[in-house]
Amino acid sequence: MHSAQLSEPHHPSIAPELLRLRRENEFLREAYRQLMEELGANPELQFIRRCRAVFGLQPSRAKMLAVLVAGKVRDKDSLLLAYSGNRRDMPEIRIVDTLVRYLRIALAPHGVSIETEWGVGYYIAREGRERLNALLDGADV
Repeated sequence: MHSAQLSEPHHPSIAPELLRLRRENEFLREAYRQLMEELGANPELQFIRRCRAVFGLQPSRAKMLAVLVAGKVRDKDSLLLAYSGNRRDMPEIRIVDTLVRYLRIALAPHGVSIETEWGVGYYIAREGRERLNALLDGADV
């Protein structure tokens, strides 16, 4: 059986088993994620926890910030992907402007700003990245 056939079962006896396996898969993925977080083995989760402690950011916004901290100009598509992952219900691209505004508000009191390169995307200048990393390195999580 192909995976496409499994995602849309046509035989009634397959549907309950498929649903059970999907639930079990979701449960195991979440258990794994929590275990990795507890072990501190996931740098992305460490970054997200530090962003929550220092800036009060939600995890999805912290993921956007992680992309910006890399130092390159990031277009809206890459920021939207960082924010929402590979969800089926991907938000509209224009939400990126709103999310960047929220990030700017959260970062401004700490002397970090997100810059706009018109027609290209957003970035954090080197000085801002250094300041942000220093703030996050001192976070108690």
